[in-house]
Amino acid sequence: MVTAFSRVFAKLRKEAGFETAYQFFHKNGGAKVFKCSFPNYLRIEKGTHLPQPKRLPLLCTLLRLPLKSNELKELILAYLTTWLGSKDLTDWVLGPFTNGVGQAMASDPGAQALRKVIRDSAQPLALAQYETIMKNRASYWCYRVLTSAKEPFGVQELTKLLGLRTDEIQTALTALEKQLIVKKTKNGRYESPLAGQFLVFPDSNLISKGMMDRVFQYNAEMIKKKGELLDVRYCGVRADTGKIQGFVPHFRDAIRSVNAYAVTEKTDQSALVFVEGRVYKLFDF
Repeated sequence: MVTAFSRVFAKLRKEAGFETAYQFFHKNGGAKVFKCSFPNYLRIEKGTHLPQPKRLPLLCTLLRLPLKSNELKELILAYLTTWLGSKDLTDWVLGPFTNGVGQAMASDPGAQALRKVIRDSAQPLALAQYETIMKNRASYWCYRVLTSAKEPFGVQELTKLLGLRTDEIQTALTALEKQLIVKKTKNGRYESPLAGQFLVFPDSNLISKGMMDRVFQYNAEMIKKKGELLDVRYCGVRADTGKIQGFVPHFRDAIRSVNAYAVTEKTDQSALVFVEGRVYKLFDF
């Protein structure tokens, strides 16, 4: 029994890179994160169960790619239509509050191109894969190198490239291989079946602060060892913190659009580049 909500949510789930409900459930941590079994979650997608309103923020967060205003509007309308039983009743309930609530605005060409780059090619990593990647500095950097290059690397090559110990590299590669992130070739080198894909980490809201801090720690270590700062920009503004939430999806997509410049083969000027973006609230004013 497909409902308006189950239809829209399944569509958004596929657009986020999760081809099946099974992938969406298990790549996002399974019952531990969803607080229900897979059969119970499947009832939501089949339309036989409508989740409680308090569950909606989590479900949207697990999509990993922030919903645009039109997409969020579409999902909420579908939820209300399913809950109330008809679109006519939904329009009647919302009528006093807004006009044209069901009309979606067309994206401009630039926004459509950006969507093509960062959404249609997204491949979400499983939570277990992310935990293995972030286990230590060697696993993180081996992941970064091998998923960014089509050519295979040997243990000694990675040792020299990353400036880490050989035993650290080998341990990391073994762990990454178990998670199907890398594989060993016949000549004993390593490559990644994920090379060149736009890989999406779990949403930062679902990751402990300690694990998130490792990203900045590992990057800071590498910058000090071999890297350099290419550019930095700041902008301060007094804004309504409620309304500025509408800027966040655009901000996140702008950061991810650097994937348009990704290459998987070495060039004269190729380097591993990391782009970081943060939005702070400094103080109430």
